[in-house]
Order: sequence, then structure tokens, then C-alpha cells
Amino acid sequence: MRRFRQRPLDDPAGPGAEAQGGFAERVAARNLGVAPYPIGPRGRYTFFGGSNLALFSFSKNKELAKELLKYLGSPEAQVTYARMSGLLPALRTAWNAPEIHGNPLMRVFVQAAQFGRTYPSLAGWGGVENLAVQHLGMAWDLVAQKRLTQEALKDLMDKASAAINSALR
Repeated sequence: MRRFRQRPLDDPAGPGAEAQGGFAERVAARNLGVAPYPIGPRGRYTFFGGSNLALFSFSKNKELAKELLKYLGSPEAQVTYARMSGLLPALRTAWNAPEIHGNPLMRVFVQAAQFGRTYPSLAGWGGVENLAVQHLGMAWDLVAQKRLTQEALKDLMDKASAAINSALR
């Protein structure tokens, strides 16, 4: 199998740079905690969702693409991505890696995953979700730029609502 280079998503400097980039050194990251959802009237549940990887029939380099997909689904790549992103690996066997099992935040996510459920598939949800993520990202940009006001947020959410309603028509 071909060896793919691992690079942090937010830092083109390469392996080891994740300690210098991302959110690891920010005040919020140093003061972050997570807790499992409490048990509700019908039990304890958490949402399970994510993204998919695919190989299109019209892909020009199918063999290399297959190798990449196989690598991305490997425990090594899953743990590396989890370390860089803060997301739980999709591969359950990767949950036993020291970086996951030894991380108190990740342990809560592993515990919550025992109660994971997915929502029913809805046609068109992907487009709506992309619009929601895009507009919420814009709100976080306003926060980061210290320009978030009630008026700016209302304007942004009105635009998000219009975009989503348009997508649903």
C-alpha cells in the first residue's frame, strides 16, 4: 500500500505542526470540558452523523483513489484525523488508541457513542446542512472579528433563513 503523507489540516508545515496550529493553544481549548447528555424521558440518545467518502465511476485514477480511501479508513489515519480535528474517529477500533482512550474529552464522546442514533434520511438535507454550516461559520467569523452585534446576527440569520427556504422550494 502506498504511504500517504500526513499533514495537519490547518497547517501546511507538516507533521508535528498541530501543536503550533489549530485551537490547541487557545484559552478556550485549555478550559474546555464535556459531559454526557443526561437521560431524558425516553432514554439517553445522541446524534450520530458524519460525512462519506466515495469513488466516482468517472474517476480518472481509480487505483490510487482506492488506496487513498483505504488509507483514510485505516486506524492510523482515523487517529491522526481525530487528534487534529477533535472529532471521534469513525472507526470503532481506533477508539482504543492511547490518543483517544487516554484523552478525557474523547472518553466522554466514546461513552456517548454507545447511545448514538441517526436521523432518518431526508432528500435535500445535505444542501440545507451546507447552508446552515456556511451561515453559522459566518457568525463565528463575526465573533472572531469582534463585530458580532444583535443587528449583524439578525441580518445573517435572515439571510440564512432565506437561503434555506429557497433550497427547500
